[in-house]
Amino acid sequence: MRYPLFIFLFTASVLYPSNEGSGQKRHSLIPFDFIQRSLMGNDWNRHYDPQTNDFFEDTNELSPKGNPEELNNSLFQYLNPTNKRTQWHLDSYISHTWDGTQWVISNQTTYTYDTNNNQTSYVYQSWDGTQWVNFSQHTYTYDANNNQTSWVYQTWDGTQWVNFSHYTYTYDTNNNQTSSVRQTWDGTQWVNSSDYTYTYDTNNNQTSYVYQTWDGTQWVNFSQHTYTYDTNNNQTSYVSQTWDGTQWVIFYQYTYTYDTNNNQTSSVRQT
Repeated sequence: MRYPLFIFLFTASVLYPSNEGSGQKRHSLIPFDFIQRSLMGNDWNRHYDPQTNDFFEDTNELSPKGNPEELNNSLFQYLNPTNKRTQWHLDSYISHTWDGTQWVISNQTTYTYDTNNNQTSYVYQSWDGTQWVNFSQHTYTYDANNNQTSWVYQTWDGTQWVNFSHYTYTYDTNNNQTSSVRQTWDGTQWVNSSDYTYTYDTNNNQTSYVYQTWDGTQWVNFSQHTYTYDTNNNQTSYVSQTWDGTQWVIFYQYTYTYDTNNNQTSSVRQT
């Protein structure tokens, strides 16, 4: 299998500048390790250049074809000669592809953040040969605890942004996510699509989630998943159920056992 070639140019903003030392930041350095992992479609979390003390960190993945997904809350980090760390947020990156003779601009993504360093938006644009053309826009909101409360996805129709999907999230007092509601745009308003509801025990272990779909007038059960734990918070069971129209029906279940060191010793699946 042959993989397409990509090159990326990054810009970043300083988050936590250090006042100590006289280390100089060298820009436009893209370690081979970064490109190689990108092309192979693997997770990429941290990259380090020992000559410049540069770090690049991100929290997401690449697609199986090696195409970059979102670099959500990505950070550049730099250790100066006194080992004081400075961090940069990724503000934008530009992707180039190889056309056989030269690198050609392909697309760019730009990011914005709030004062708590939460990513508030990113805009994806493609290059038409002369200018950037909008493609998609994602915006995010957060609560006072920096939990993400909404995500709006929009596409570009040639003249303006058009709503596509909207997610709303809620949390309990321990900041565990308790619901996730997806809505789609029908041209005039948001319409319910799907809903996930989550529950937790006193140790903040997730004990269940229920998936429901919208039939036009009400939420309809679709699937339910329940979990149990031992006193050491090891998961001991998982049960998947489907809705038959009147009641929950077990689809399959797993049971797990552990030794005294909390190492899992067995996993049994039953239908």
